[in-house]
Amino acid sequence: MLNKIVLWFVISLISISAFALNQEQFIEENGDRRVVEITVNGLRRTSEKTFFSWMEISQDKLVSEYNVQNIYKRIGDKGIFALERSIEFFPTEEDAIMIINVAEKFSLFAVPFYNSIDGDKMYGGAALDSNFWGYGATLLWVGAFSKNDMTTFLLLTQDEMLNNEYSGKLIINYRTNEIEMTDIYENSLYYESKQKTITLGGSFGKKILDKDLVVGLDLEWQKIKMDNEEDNLEKDANFLFPGLLIKYDNTNQNFVFRDGFKAESLTSRVFSLDDNYEDFLRSYTKFSYSYTYDSRVNFTLKNTFGLFDRPDSAEDVLSTYHGTKSLPNMRIWADDWINGAFIIEHTLISKHKLNPTLSYYYESGYYNNDGFNEKYHGIGSELKVYFDKVAIPAIGLGLAYNFTNENTILTFSFGMGGE
Repeated sequence: MLNKIVLWFVISLISISAFALNQEQFIEENGDRRVVEITVNGLRRTSEKTFFSWMEISQDKLVSEYNVQNIYKRIGDKGIFALERSIEFFPTEEDAIMIINVAEKFSLFAVPFYNSIDGDKMYGGAALDSNFWGYGATLLWVGAFSKNDMTTFLLLTQDEMLNNEYSGKLIINYRTNEIEMTDIYENSLYYESKQKTITLGGSFGKKILDKDLVVGLDLEWQKIKMDNEEDNLEKDANFLFPGLLIKYDNTNQNFVFRDGFKAESLTSRVFSLDDNYEDFLRSYTKFSYSYTYDSRVNFTLKNTFGLFDRPDSAEDVLSTYHGTKSLPNMRIWADDWINGAFIIEHTLISKHKLNPTLSYYYESGYYNNDGFNEKYHGIGSELKVYFDKVAIPAIGLGLAYNFTNENTILTFSFGMGGE
């Protein structure tokens, strides 16, 4: 305890009597000294021990042995720190002290939210802790309601498990919904169903290639209760989804944007546990590449696709849930589908506290389901508002036009729906 007090006194004197030096300046002016202490300023809930584990740094190394750019990258990757950050070195009589300055965002809060897409309204509340217990895990609970649907789920993710070598996820979800499947023109209703679904799932992956690549296993159990009067509709379902999960992420934080390449793929062999359906395959892949110019303008290419024939109860719903912004919401379900988009986004005001951004995009795609084979393309624009001290965007407003069915889609979201 006494040593800590003395150290803080020394740091205070150094801060008054000397200018902070970056890594290159320090080595040039003082030589390559050993760092005897590392201090982190600006932590709210996170302990220094946990922070050091995330950054994979420790003291008693030479100043030149610290990869400062990698530390900056890891700070940005966490998503719970504001834009202001610095890494400084101070000389002592014979050694060096390293001081990391960060600003930890508000990461624990409960918010109401409202989401309207193409006239389909959803509202509810959510509680988010993006730094659960100060260990960097994300805990999210959501309760959402619409005219015909209700869903509640609990999600826990941790990207720094077992000395930052593994990542994992757990999810619990209960949902009641009425399904109406149509074509892209919304004038051909070919399937209706009322369902109650319980989902339990989890994944566990190993980090490799400098921790940019995660390869792991995913397991999901899903029980679907049908509530249909017609005998010819599908029966109750009880599925087990063991699968292979691959994620790659080498993106870096650049102002409110992220630069680099990101991809995720999940392929599952789905087993019907009650023999009501044949076993089948399910596959879903998404990837994107982003580049930011002058910290204000971001260019992004995105692509998502799903494969394999499935029962209606296990198909993918398109629209915003899979990145498709110019399709009618919650109407189009598909076995096979692909979507690509080019997006330009730029900040309107750069104050580092309140950051409204405006984006423009063009997208096109194709989907196949039970004889419906449709191509589509559309354009749109979105306004988003980011608060630097909050870990998620708060407000979103969008307008899209689909050239295929000549429909205009208006979206508005507040709270958790801002992204």
